[in-house]
Amino acid sequence: DLGLSEAALKLQQRALQVHTVTGRENSNALLGLAELYTLSDRFRESLDTLTYLDTYAPSKDKVRRQLAQANAHLGLKDLDSAEKAYRRAIAAAPEQALPRRSLGLLLARNNRCTEAVTYLKDDTNPDAALAGTRCLLELGEPTLAHATATDVLAQADNEWTAEHAAWLASVAALDAVPTPPLPPPESPVTPLWRELLAEEWAIASLKRRLFATEEQ
Repeated sequence: DLGLSEAALKLQQRALQVHTVTGRENSNALLGLAELYTLSDRFRESLDTLTYLDTYAPSKDKVRRQLAQANAHLGLKDLDSAEKAYRRAIAAAPEQALPRRSLGLLLARNNRCTEAVTYLKDDTNPDAALAGTRCLLELGEPTLAHATATDVLAQADNEWTAEHAAWLASVAALDAVPTPPLPPPESPVTPLWRELLAEEWAIASLKRRLFATEEQ
């Protein structure tokens, strides 16, 4: 669900018509057309537009061109082709964050966490940080996962992000150090989630003490 309203879809459709009429040999217009097709879930038409673009008006914006192709393939569930296109976008501009983030999210989605973390680490985008947190938990790095999740929670500006960050932080707190867990960070968006985290971390601390007693 792209969250597109009916009004937005109608605007996109009008934009598609304008591009189709006026931009047959304009690379920027054709790239825009391909991107709008993808936003409208018309993925094969997006790929056909990119093929036409490559033949008649090759784009100088290699990163945007490859991202457009990757996103269309992703819409068609062709994950191998999407991954290859994302890698070409990274090769064209290794310093740009969006291609690295896009590939990292795709790898994380397929549980290829070891490589995903290399692309998602240090990315301040909340979606990237949360995907990286899930991968860190999968890789047995709860302390790093805990730190990342609490950072996201402290800066969250919407309930969805805060909810997921809180849940991941509470999971990581079961094994993360220091002991006992740190208090939940300030998050003006979600006081309720801060209360939940306080309870989860108190439980985690109690479990640690119980385990330590049993080991003794």
